[in-house]
Formats: sequence, structure tokens, C-alpha cells
Amino acid sequence: MTPTFGAAILAAGLSTRMGRPKLWLPLGGRPLFYSCVEAAVAAGLSPVILVAGDDPERFRRALDGMPVEVVENPDYRSGMSSSLKVGLSRLSGRVDAG
Repeated sequence: MTPTFGAAILAAGLSTRMGRPKLWLPLGGRPLFYSCVEAAVAAGLSPVILVAGDDPERFRRALDGMPVEVVENPDYRSGMSSSLKVGLSRLSGRVDAG
């Protein structure tokens, strides 16, 4: 049996040093995070989970039509580990490796 692999893309950072959300900065005419999502989808990873912080709907709109689940981390301000926990919990039981 072929193992299944998924991805948890963490997109809930505060970008405090940058002063604005760096994942929304343009790269090739699209937001930076889009490249990560596109690479995960092109690699055949499924499910692809994007963990968002304060505005998950904005990510959902930007990724409309992409096979990506956008989930909210309500505790994103507590640090990256909280987003990792959210992403891994959404992958749990659905993949052999994430």
C-alpha cells in the first residue's frame, strides 16, 4: 500500500519584526504563501492544511478553487507551536505522514 502524505502550512504568524504580514507580500504577482500551497498540491500531498491566524476568510478567498483546507488557530498569538498543533491535529488519522 502506498503511504499518504499531507502538509500543514503555518500562516498564522504575527510578522512583528516585519511590521506587516509577510505572507501577503507579492512573489511573482501572488501572495508569498500561495507558492507554498501550490508546491504542496503539485507534490501530490493531501490533505493540504493551511493554518491561519486572525483572518482565515481572507486566505479562503485567496485560495478559492485550490484543494486546501484553511483552518483557524484561535490561539495563534501564543506562538508557532500552537499553529503546529492545530495543523497536526487536522492531519491526524488522515495521513500516514505529515
